[in-house]
Amino acid sequence: MNISRHNMLNVIVWAIVTCFCTSAFAETMSSDRYYTWGISGDDLDIPEGSIITEAVLTIQGITNWDNNLHMHIVDNPPLDFVANIDNDSGDFFQDFGGLLSGYSYDLVDGDLVITFSQINDENSWVWDIFDNPFNFQTDFTVVPYSSSLLELIDYAGNSTPFGIGFDPDGNSYSYNFQAMTLI
Repeated sequence: MNISRHNMLNVIVWAIVTCFCTSAFAETMSSDRYYTWGISGDDLDIPEGSIITEAVLTIQGITNWDNNLHMHIVDNPPLDFVANIDNDSGDFFQDFGGLLSGYSYDLVDGDLVITFSQINDENSWVWDIFDNPFNFQTDFTVVPYSSSLLELIDYAGNSTPFGIGFDPDGNSYSYNFQAMTLI
């Protein structure tokens, strides 16, 4: 297992095998910027025969949560947590990957928890490739896949960086968080 100094990413796979680790720590996201959290495909160590069945993004200790933070799965972002100047009040990532915000999420003790299997965009590009619904059958169970989980698996498997794009929507205040993990 490869663990980088700044990141820790875990993916839950069938048979509860830990595949890879990365995290971002203590940042502030302001409305005049958009952000990417890039994870290196080279850091992935998914054991042969593993089946990814879930991914969960947790933003720990988020403040000012109001569901106006656009979050997308993105392909080939710069590595680590990077801020960029945002000259538009819209969603910078609207054409760059599956939307994670605005769907199902939980606030648990100040943590924002987004479960990928609960986010299914009927208009996602993945449904041009896979049957909708897409199910994987193991010897023991049938595993349904959502568009966001399939997109994450595709991006993580192409040996280039992948990650999450964040764009606060024109608020005058900032989102603060203590840590961010993807398991």
